[in-house]
Amino acid sequence: MDKKAIIAAIDHFNEQLEALPEDIDCAIVGLYPEFDDPETSPQVFLTLVDDEITWSLSVLRMGKNEAVEKLLELLQELASALRRAGAEPMA
Repeated sequence: MDKKAIIAAIDHFNEQLEALPEDIDCAIVGLYPEFDDPETSPQVFLTLVDDEITWSLSVLRMGKNEAVEKLLELLQELASALRRAGAEPMA
């Protein structure tokens, strides 16, 4: 697992979140995984990212929202980067 790539992906995600309106909530903002703690591992973090993607999709089903669309895009990019770095979602 590439720890530096995971941290860099999360840093990039958090930086991009700052461009979204303040009323857009994201449960993982500012969170980072602990690489030696199974309860907060990158796998757990990726599962949280996937949960946020599911939430964003449910919001978008209720109607178009450009800020949530951008959040979804950022979350999907983060999930892809985490997977490329070796994180896998919890089963």
